[in-house]
Amino acid sequence: KACAYGARKPDPAHKNPPEKCNFCIHRLDEGLLPVCVESCIGGARTFGDLNDENSEVYQLIKNNKPYVLLESAGTKPNIFYIGLPENFEDKKWLQADFKNWQR
Repeated sequence: KACAYGARKPDPAHKNPPEKCNFCIHRLDEGLLPVCVESCIGGARTFGDLNDENSEVYQLIKNNKPYVLLESAGTKPNIFYIGLPENFEDKKWLQADFKNWQR
């Protein structure tokens, strides 16, 4: 309940701590991209160093109007969305049924 994004997944057996995406840190440690970035055949995901002015992700953020979810929650998110409509309602989207995600 503490996650503003509803992304934490509890272990029903309470044997492990709740988990959420860690950007495949085990792959990052080996110099690889997260699986979701590497396997996205549409190229819709980009991953990189926002502090590196020469990186693709830095240039995308610089040259587009990025949007982050629940910025008002003060969580300083580092996942940016490009191309969302001006009237995008993040709280409504986070409550959407999974069947509507790809529409």
